[in-house]
Amino acid sequence: MSNIEEIDMAFNNFGEYVRKVRKQYGMSLQDLADRTNLSPSFIYRIEVGKRQALLNSRLVILLCGFDWDTEKLMAYLEKVLMNIEEFKRITN
Repeated sequence: MSNIEEIDMAFNNFGEYVRKVRKQYGMSLQDLADRTNLSPSFIYRIEVGKRQALLNSRLVILLCGFDWDTEKLMAYLEKVLMNIEEFKRITN
């Protein structure tokens, strides 16, 4: 998966992205929890769509869990900010 595809998937369906990448890395829920200081049950609920992850939790998972580099992280954050600006434009 290219960086652009990975960023798009993380942005559009974070839970699915987390599950896919965690399994690609051969990590259990506990392994990812240990890397991120988030509980395995919280991560599971994100993966199955029962819980929405706030931006800070998303960043912890991407940076600490999956070792995203600065370039990829900045592209992701740019997408988040563009979405916020679009929301503001629509609601004003």
